[in-house]
Amino acid sequence: PRGVVRSHLSLEGNEFFYTLFVPEAYDPARAYQVRLQLHGGVGRPERSAPSAATTPPLPGTDQIYIVPSAWRAAPWWSHTQITGIRAILDQVKRTYNVNENLVVVSGVSDGGTGAYFMAMRDTTPFASILPANGFLMVLRNEMRSEDGDVFPNNLRNKPLFVVNGGRDPF
Repeated sequence: PRGVVRSHLSLEGNEFFYTLFVPEAYDPARAYQVRLQLHGGVGRPERSAPSAATTPPLPGTDQIYIVPSAWRAAPWWSHTQITGIRAILDQVKRTYNVNENLVVVSGVSDGGTGAYFMAMRDTTPFASILPANGFLMVLRNEMRSEDGDVFPNNLRNKPLFVVNGGRDPF
């Protein structure tokens, strides 16, 4: 399928919803870069499919966008999301021709913080990390529900493109 593709998978008692944006001109003979785009606002009480209208792909290079969903019981900085994102990436790679050297994780706000978490906790699948308005120190908060350690040394030798606005206090 091409265009906006809504899907989900069940894993470890959780249902992971996600939306794909596949170029209309998708050619299975060509390997595509993939952008995993993490949304902000992970305090949502219920899991739901991401809205295609609120997360359109950026113009430019043809790439496959994966827009998964997080919720209060499974924020980006949890083992649950690491497991779900690994499975979603696997499913996309089995369906589409993906250039595994060009898979990036990006996010805005809580999604940016989640991108940092992915980079420190499960860096191998990602060629680079692009957090926007995320705050690394959220992961240090003792009240967070993140399970397990993070490994800041995994940020070494991993390309990062970090964006924070001029009015962002962090």
